[in-house]
Amino acid sequence: MYACLLVILACSRPRETTAAPGPLRVVCLTPSSTEIVAEIGALDLIVGVDSFSQYPPEVRALPKVGPFLSPSQDAIL
Repeated sequence: MYACLLVILACSRPRETTAAPGPLRVVCLTPSSTEIVAEIGALDLIVGVDSFSQYPPEVRALPKVGPFLSPSQDAIL
């Protein structure tokens, strides 16, 4: 059920450009996925992280959704 390392919750909104819309909110379920999303410059899209994510320091203040193998579905939603 949770085979992905990264769960992306995206809502599309109308845009005037022809570019494909990207994700608006990201929930990271592993520390490595949190670091990858931060490294690609999308730190502002992360709205929740797993219980073990500590880097970059900005994610420490984000809501925790639990560990990878048993995340809280309510917290993710």
